[in-house]
Amino acid sequence: MSTLTCLDSVNKYNKQKDTDKIIMGDNFGNIIYLEININELGFNSTKPDLVDPTKRVIDSSQLKGRRVKKKVHDETVVRVKYIEELSSFISCSTSSKVSLCIEELNKFLEKDEK
Repeated sequence: MSTLTCLDSVNKYNKQKDTDKIIMGDNFGNIIYLEININELGFNSTKPDLVDPTKRVIDSSQLKGRRVKKKVHDETVVRVKYIEELSSFISCSTSSKVSLCIEELNKFLEKDEK
């Protein structure tokens, strides 16, 4: 099971106010892009936190927004950052093969559509 290691919000540059866009990295070298619509954050798409039942956790299986997951590195993603000026994200890994990746977000998302 993968564990998220880092994340950044693309939402700060988002024109759609009702949708949050998040980009994340995990311990398997994947980059995950997720869109969350504010209307999906109701009681039906969340579940109680196992540690603190007073808090709610998003159940990603209930979300209808776009999800793209791609293997970019061969080891843990240490950091991911969206750079508005480049319309790209930069990710860093502990890997000796691909330790730095710079990719345009639109191209990353287009690969999923093919």
